Amino acid sequence: MDTTTLLIAAVILLIGFLVFELNKMKGRIFCRYFRADGTDIEKWVKAKQRRTEFDDGWYYVNNKRISMHVLDKGIFKLFPIRVPCLTYYWWSPQPIDPKTGEAGWETPEARKNLGKEEDIRALMVGTQKAVGIQAKTSFLDRWLPYILVIAIVIIGYMIYTLNSRIDMLGQAINVVQTMLSGQ
Repeated sequence: MDTTTLLIAAVILLIGFLVFELNKMKGRIFCRYFRADGTDIEKWVKAKQRRTEFDDGWYYVNNKRISMHVLDKGIFKLFPIRVPCLTYYWWSPQPIDPKTGEAGWETPEARKNLGKEEDIRALMVGTQKAVGIQAKTSFLDRWLPYILVIAIVIIGYMIYTLNSRIDMLGQAINVVQTMLSGQ
């Protein structure tokens, strides 16, 4: 194999890997989390994701607070690119607003422990079921009253027909008893 073929193969592999990495980043946001001790964590999240987790705390993915960050790690050391980025600090579940440099007041640990959003949704579903608004019911729940009425009618009919047969059976037993006692 000569040198030109080797260089062409290397360039094709490099371009292929670069295209693969760029496709992998599509629809994702680069998140940077700064801990209280000054260290940072970096990870990718999906743009449609509602929250992410760092150090046992929930952090919101707010697409309105995206800033651009130059990524120069891995293959992008050769070809640095700008990517959408959210910056978080340990003291706020909201990303830093690039315009004002501020975030929310609620701590991520408290947010995770409280789970307010999930509790409110569960309360709303429970209330809707209690009031009867848009309550999801199963097949059996919808048809159970009709099934019970039909079952009661069928059982009543069976008792009525069996009652006449029981009377006939009782009369037959009386005839047999009188015949046996008369002998």
